[in-house]
Amino acid sequence: MVSLSLLDSRRAFEAWMATGKEIFQDLSEHHESLTAVYGHHLASELLDAEFRRRSSVLHLWNMQCTVYRNQRLSPLIRLPPEILREVLALASHEEHGQYWIKLGHVCSTMRNALHSCHTPWAESGLSRNVGRIDSRKYFLDRAGNVPLALTVNGRQGYASEHTLLHLHRAKTISISHLALSLKVIQRIGSAPAEHPQLECLDISRGWQSNTEDWVRAVEQLPRPISLPSLTTLCLANSTVLFASENLTELRMSDFIGTRMIYTPNEFLHALRGCPRLRVMKLKKSFPFLGFPPSSDNVVELGFLEYVKIESPREECVSLWTHLEVPTTAKVVVKMIYSTSSLVPEYHGPGMFDDAFLFRKHIGVAPKELRVEFDYEGHFTYIISSCMVPGVFQDTLTLEYLNPENAYNADVLDMTHTPDAIRQVRDALAIADVESLDLRVVPFRDKLLHAEHWRELLRLFPKVKKLTVDSCLQSLSEALTEDVGERMRKDDGFMPNLAHLCIDCQNSTLTMKLSNYLYGLFERRASLIGLPSIRTLSLEGLGEKATVDEVEQIRRRLRPVVPYLRVVYNKAVLA
Repeated sequence: MVSLSLLDSRRAFEAWMATGKEIFQDLSEHHESLTAVYGHHLASELLDAEFRRRSSVLHLWNMQCTVYRNQRLSPLIRLPPEILREVLALASHEEHGQYWIKLGHVCSTMRNALHSCHTPWAESGLSRNVGRIDSRKYFLDRAGNVPLALTVNGRQGYASEHTLLHLHRAKTISISHLALSLKVIQRIGSAPAEHPQLECLDISRGWQSNTEDWVRAVEQLPRPISLPSLTTLCLANSTVLFASENLTELRMSDFIGTRMIYTPNEFLHALRGCPRLRVMKLKKSFPFLGFPPSSDNVVELGFLEYVKIESPREECVSLWTHLEVPTTAKVVVKMIYSTSSLVPEYHGPGMFDDAFLFRKHIGVAPKELRVEFDYEGHFTYIISSCMVPGVFQDTLTLEYLNPENAYNADVLDMTHTPDAIRQVRDALAIADVESLDLRVVPFRDKLLHAEHWRELLRLFPKVKKLTVDSCLQSLSEALTEDVGERMRKDDGFMPNLAHLCIDCQNSTLTMKLSNYLYGLFERRASLIGLPSIRTLSLEGLGEKATVDEVEQIRRRLRPVVPYLRVVYNKAVLA
């Protein structure tokens, strides 16, 4: 590692302090113009990238404290005390403060700086790694009046009562201890005004706990519990609602089937109380909200950038219809379908047709569709849009999940045909996509005939780039043979196809592969009125092919394709 001189360290830190204020301030002041040009998501990424750049400087000094050699002091320690204290305050988030405290045991300069800086002690005083009561008391004395970070896991029952004594001073609470989790929830819920500094709350109730005892204990708490300073909320198996105008991240999940004590109206009211949400992840933690929604029940979340929902299909559809989110937000919806998850009150569209409800979110014309099927009966449709020229983003992901193994079930037999893809295409109005990615390994036996491929590819006549992972012989025939005047009329079989990408991880690689592709390129190039395929990418080579086989494939295909890209054992062979 290259060490920095004292002068270089001072200059680097001063530049970091200056740009930390000036660049962030400049980006914040021009955030609206950046959003107009790049979109809200990319504008936020610029802020995050600048923060990571400056954080890397702290990481460099941190590493130098660890590996510095030759009996010399680290440049970080040689900084002026007031700057060193500023560094410690910035670098002591969560449990990183304990690292600096350990350095204080062997370095008097660091120890003196730590004694005049409260943040490392406050972040570490009640963490999971500080077990002795006398050590905790020492840490808390050093923390002064700085808000505390409380962390207790399932093995630290001895720390419960000591933690509760300082609950009112907590800035961060992370609890996975069952009995303590219940006490913390009850304490906060009964007197939320006593916790004005609480910013981050993470409560996880374990798998082995008694669900009904928990529900009875929290049933009398207000719904939602209002905490004005709360910015991050993570709840697992808790069936409790919180609300905060400053909340930016919400994660709620339930893995053990906890009975929900809140009504649909209470759940929607809690969401309305969090208007600044940027990230929302919900897994089996919300009730069926009704379908269709009334106009006064729709919740507008204008700052949302990422939303992920996983629940029975009917519940996901009902929640989505009650939300109003920006078209720039990334949406992932995992809909569990099975006969046991049917909601009698649901009278909305059926499976795959329900994609129509997500059409408005796509916004601008989508450019790419990725379709993935697996052996467990899970069907995934991923739609990507062009946010600005040259920049693509996954706008919408719809996953239909079967909790049972559906490989031999009727529903899988139905989806090996293009019917399911056609339903999603029509529902989302995405027939004009320019890039199509088909991962159809479970259905390779059903796609051994060219006619099956033609039926599937005819759904997307304007595709310019095609990605596949199997059935190359029938695909080659579908793109070239028995088309006559239809291909010249530009009404099917991808007449605009110019880029072909093949994922070879699931293919049996022999020289037949190059023969299929050679025939495909040669015949396509000979058809009148069709542009030839310009690029070919073979990816995932390695386990299925030897070096000699790969070289033979390259020599065979190079004369018929202008640009050939081969990825062998993660190395790119042009």
